[in-house]
Amino acid sequence: MDIVLEVSYKVLLMGKSNLSWTLLAIHIIGSMCGDKFLSKSSNFLMTTIRLVVLLLEAKNNSLCLLSSYVQSNRPAVFPTCAHCLFDVVDSVSVDGFISFLLDELHLCSQQWNSCSNTNKIIARCSPHLGSSGLEVNCGEPCYISKQVKLSEDGHNHTAGRDLCYFAEITSLLELFGNYMSCEWTYNNVVVRLLKILESCTCEEYSAALLILLSQLGRFFVDDVGYEQRAVSDLRNHLSVLMRTKVSNSRNMPVQLSAIGALLSLLPLAFDKIVAHSGQLPDLYVLQGRQISEWFCQLSKEHQSIACSFFS
Repeated sequence: MDIVLEVSYKVLLMGKSNLSWTLLAIHIIGSMCGDKFLSKSSNFLMTTIRLVVLLLEAKNNSLCLLSSYVQSNRPAVFPTCAHCLFDVVDSVSVDGFISFLLDELHLCSQQWNSCSNTNKIIARCSPHLGSSGLEVNCGEPCYISKQVKLSEDGHNHTAGRDLCYFAEITSLLELFGNYMSCEWTYNNVVVRLLKILESCTCEEYSAALLILLSQLGRFFVDDVGYEQRAVSDLRNHLSVLMRTKVSNSRNMPVQLSAIGALLSLLPLAFDKIVAHSGQLPDLYVLQGRQISEWFCQLSKEHQSIACSFFS
């Protein structure tokens, strides 16, 4: 089921432009897999897929949670199944589950901050390519669908509280952000992510959070443009982080992730900013200057890495 769930995740993540096909594909996958697809002992990914599908097919006030693009492009008729796996009353709400995922990120970060033996934790991990495309570390073979049981005492489990687990939770929040409205996502997700990031002392966790903020920023811009309040507020918060947290970090992945997050909210490409070959509107001059100054203080080797990374 791990592979099936990964495929379903990718279909939903990449299928926003053709929701009729996407929902049909997910329903077909669910019908072929039967009850195993949405078992009672659901892990986080199963729950996420179910809630996203229910949200997209909702006919009630859940519509206000969807982005304007999704609302405008939702199919008028949804797939119908004889015994639809998604046609169930779910005790877990979308906002409640997203809040739970954010709680998990906060708990992971706090546990890392209070851990006195972090070097051993990193040392026992092996490289693994996470769903966001960057390398993260995990102590075991893992998938985006790592089994984590949903239960009332879910915070008591310790297995999987590693970098891979952290990155997988951010990938689930990315999937929700792909479909949720900009304003709702900013107020209920981004604000909390920024607070977690400010207090996080783990470089790898910080990079994962910045990558998520970058993806959410792209979703915001695609939906409402560069000048909507939530986009502007996120841009300003990232600018502050560049002057404080990121400027004090010598970790290149953290720096690249932070610059990437800022670039996602600017209407000019990286190469034009650092080459001063394009003019930014006054609204974005501060962030453009920050990126240029950051690039100038890099070594030639790191400048080459940055140019390749953002090309």
